[in-house]
Amino acid sequence: MINLFAQQVITAVEEGAVVLTANKRLYRHLRTVYDRSMVAKQLQVWPSAPIYPYTAWLQQGLAAIGESGRLLTTYQQHHQWETLIASVTRGSSLELMNLDCTTDTAVRAHNLLSEYALVPERHQLTEDQHMFMGWRSKYLRLCEERQWLDEGGLSTRILDAFANKQLSLPQKILLVGFDQLPPGVVRLKALMHECGHHCSELDMTRGAVGRVIRYAAADEDDEGLRMARWVRLLLEQGVDSIGIVVPDLQRRRSQIERALGQQMDPLAAIKFDETSVFGLSLGSPLVQQGVIAAALACLDVQPQMSMDRVSCLLRTPFISGSQQEADRRALFDRRLRAFQQQQFSLAALLRLAKEFGGLSGFEDLLSSMKAAGQRAVTAEEWADLFAAELKSCGWPQGAILSSVSYQAVTAWYDKVLSRFAAIDPTAKPIERNRALRIIRRIATQTEFQPQRASGPVQVVGLLESSGLHFDHLWVMGLDAATLPAYPRPNPFIPFRLQDELQMPHASFARELEFAGQVVSRLRCAAGNIVFSYAQRSGDTDLSPSPLIKEIELVDTLPLADDVALPNQLQTMVADLESWQDDQGPPLPTHESSGGTRLLQDQAHCPFRAFVHHRLAVRRFDQVVAGLSPLVRGNLLHLVLQDVWSRWGSQHQYLQLSAVQVQEGITTAVEKALAAVWGVEPALNQQLFLLEKRRLIKLVSEWLEHIESRREPFMVVQTEQSHQVSIGPLLLTLKIDRIDQLATGERMIIDYKTGSAMSIADFLTVPLIEPQLPCYAVAGDAKSDQAQGIVVAQVKAGQCRITGIAGEDGLLGKVRAVAAISQAQEIGVSDWPTLIDFWHQQLDQLATDFAAGAARVKPFDLHRSCRYCDLPGLCRIGDIDEEGSNE
Repeated sequence: MINLFAQQVITAVEEGAVVLTANKRLYRHLRTVYDRSMVAKQLQVWPSAPIYPYTAWLQQGLAAIGESGRLLTTYQQHHQWETLIASVTRGSSLELMNLDCTTDTAVRAHNLLSEYALVPERHQLTEDQHMFMGWRSKYLRLCEERQWLDEGGLSTRILDAFANKQLSLPQKILLVGFDQLPPGVVRLKALMHECGHHCSELDMTRGAVGRVIRYAAADEDDEGLRMARWVRLLLEQGVDSIGIVVPDLQRRRSQIERALGQQMDPLAAIKFDETSVFGLSLGSPLVQQGVIAAALACLDVQPQMSMDRVSCLLRTPFISGSQQEADRRALFDRRLRAFQQQQFSLAALLRLAKEFGGLSGFEDLLSSMKAAGQRAVTAEEWADLFAAELKSCGWPQGAILSSVSYQAVTAWYDKVLSRFAAIDPTAKPIERNRALRIIRRIATQTEFQPQRASGPVQVVGLLESSGLHFDHLWVMGLDAATLPAYPRPNPFIPFRLQDELQMPHASFARELEFAGQVVSRLRCAAGNIVFSYAQRSGDTDLSPSPLIKEIELVDTLPLADDVALPNQLQTMVADLESWQDDQGPPLPTHESSGGTRLLQDQAHCPFRAFVHHRLAVRRFDQVVAGLSPLVRGNLLHLVLQDVWSRWGSQHQYLQLSAVQVQEGITTAVEKALAAVWGVEPALNQQLFLLEKRRLIKLVSEWLEHIESRREPFMVVQTEQSHQVSIGPLLLTLKIDRIDQLATGERMIIDYKTGSAMSIADFLTVPLIEPQLPCYAVAGDAKSDQAQGIVVAQVKAGQCRITGIAGEDGLLGKVRAVAAISQAQEIGVSDWPTLIDFWHQQLDQLATDFAAGAARVKPFDLHRSCRYCDLPGLCRIGDIDEEGSNE
């Protein structure tokens, strides 16, 4: 059934009128309606309807007078402005501004001034506007020299052609879908009337007003869900024309698509069917497609590559070798992350890949990137070079492309590279980095809308809805903060001038008037209409737009049942069998890797120990700036090991002069740094010097304030490995240091560079700090057994020692077991009893681990789970919630 507005268009076409639409979507809609009307008349052949988007019609006119080659594309115009602004601001403080954003604003300002045929008076201009007018003068001179025409001057040129009889003016023109007439259209109407021709507008606000109701949703998610259930109910009733209008569609696109997908086709997320019963008018930026992101990553050759970008290249399926080397690339990704560096050079990456092995395809990719051209050439030459480089990288041959990815690749060549190749009519050479920046911007600005079968539901933005008519319509997001929109006047045009001429986004009054026109039009766009808004966004309360406050507010709407998979799982009536799977298979061998970290994980949570040490599953190491805490800790261990291996005792250390001590520390630091810098792929010299100074200062502070003030001691062992049996496990331990006091007692020392450790952690059940207790119980003979454990906190400004000793006075302020209240609480009163307690706890932890205990049972929700890397796997949050609900 053809609505009244469409019928008026068909009648106008039959009477010989040219129909000009405000946008391409309305043009396609009206052409389809006209063709269907011809089919309904049982015609087999009919003339193409003279229906055009306004801008396309102007471009056809330019081609008719043989001047289409003069017209700059949007990207060419932007490039010329960007080049001009960059050259003018080079070497000044303005060079620091965001060039892309400044260029976008300048181009919009120029086009507005051209469309309105304005030249602001100099006394009206601010300093920034004076600067812009200087840029514009240079740009206009360039266009005059090159005989270029841009978007802003297009309508003026075509109107001149009509006035000069270069083009024949149509007898009738019908304007459709314009909420506000652009200046060029206003002048076109005036010219038509002067010539005695007819030019009229189709008033979309004078149709029959549908039944309109207002609905207040709890929040945006609730609004999207109810809209989708409303749509589903209409589809079940056989409705074949449903419209969804979203003012802020670009921001809410993914949310709307997800809500409709869950209700229209709940199984779409787990099947690979690309058909859909709804279509979104707004596509996503082409750059967001994975296959395009992979192409840009391959082309972006820099001296240093970030870890994130390297990881992207290793994980993408769109380059050659991605399937055959998938496992090796994943392991190599983990290996690189273990360095905990933010950047790697291409040379270092290639060396590491060869050493790792099994990455021939990835090595070829790195070699291709290393050989990439860097000289300045024209954009057309860069386009050919980039296409060749991608081919040598095996893009996009890694995996079989889906229909969407195939269309994205086609768009890359047809819309991105082709537009880039023609970006500069002057054919000036440009650098590689700038060429890539331009290509990325084009890919970002290119809207990608996969061609797929769509159904009766159309989701459009506020402007794109102009001229469309539906059986049922839902208009979302009509809160006071969204409609009317806040004014956004162009900063390069005097504000008073923009206000006087009612330029787009010039003032609150202009936005209110425009929004009122849009709402009036939408009230006539369907027989049944819902206007909705969210009452809350995050922590902010929202009110309805003042333009819809008088509309009847309803509390409920006819909705279909919620069929989203999560809701179905929560509401299903079938009885579910509860199964507590917290027991893994027993350990097949007594020897296990992981050292005391295994026992610590078992104490904090058996599930964590099972996943980390039986399944070998861990989160990727996190990249940090500079050296990671782990590397810094290792450096400190190497330095202290070196100095005490040479000095041997406190007495020897105290015999040295201050200069000799500093020389010894410096030598040890340089040896440690050389050892670490030899395996780290790309640590710079400046970082080397900073770390050297830090280590020298820290070790000097530790020796002066702690070691020199202790009772006499001799260092017996440093950084020596021991194999010990703990319960059924055979673990390898590496003790930082063992000191022997003058009275013969031995003290085990463990260096810590982080926050202080509580002594109470050595006295818990289960034992959450098993490292030092393991060392203490490791001695076989009585002479080997220690009489105390010491935590040496080596931290700038906070150096200190703490621990537990067999008796008072053995090591400064380290307290005896009998003086610790927590020890008394668990029945431990002396050192032998404490050793027995540790034996018992350690044996239990080892026995449980070997038996396969894997229950999700954290020792303490805050301490055990705060830094755990497995919350998504163990679902501790869900378990805790279920427990609280019970």
